[in-house]
Amino acid sequence: LVSKPNEMKSVFDQLRARNILVFTAPALEGAMKVLESGSVDYCLLSVDYSQIDVYELPQKIENELKIPVIAISELR
Repeated sequence: LVSKPNEMKSVFDQLRARNILVFTAPALEGAMKVLESGSVDYCLLSVDYSQIDVYELPQKIENELKIPVIAISELR
């Protein structure tokens, strides 16, 4: 989940080079559909949104969907 996927392109390319399938989603709704599909082993969550409720998202994904989350925050 990133607001500017092009800025994460090098990270995605490195993961793909290691045969890791990467789904990118610029909107929370689309990302949640991918996570809920059951085809995800873990979630790399890039947090650069200003909404405060996004801080609860990693814990909700881990607790409710049982998907490990690696969270990166670009917020100051």
